[in-house]
Amino acid sequence: MVETVLEWGSGLLAVVVLGSALYVSAVSRHGLRAGSAWASPENVFLLVSDFILGALLLFVALMPDARLSVCFALGSLAITHLFRCAQKIIDMPRPYCATISTTLFNVSKAVAAAALWGVCFALMSV
Repeated sequence: MVETVLEWGSGLLAVVVLGSALYVSAVSRHGLRAGSAWASPENVFLLVSDFILGALLLFVALMPDARLSVCFALGSLAITHLFRCAQKIIDMPRPYCATISTTLFNVSKAVAAAALWGVCFALMSV
């Protein structure tokens, strides 16, 4: 039961992360379409990390023997999404999260990744 939650939760989180990365890349007026007003090296790195970690998580989420890779991807997602929120909270210039709603969305992805990360480690210790 718990393993199923980890597999499906990780797969769903990967789809959400990849979908939001595509949205920021192609559609959002606060993302890459905003040009140099948004595209600092940190923000571009975070966007590329979404594509890489989302694809990695989607690839390994349903593999039965890849729990360490799932833990790595979930931990990395939690850390990068918390950094985005910290950018907004400490008033860094050109934060990744341009609005309060994007900040809350990234907080929810960070919380989901951290919760699944804990489940992953709990299953590894059994």
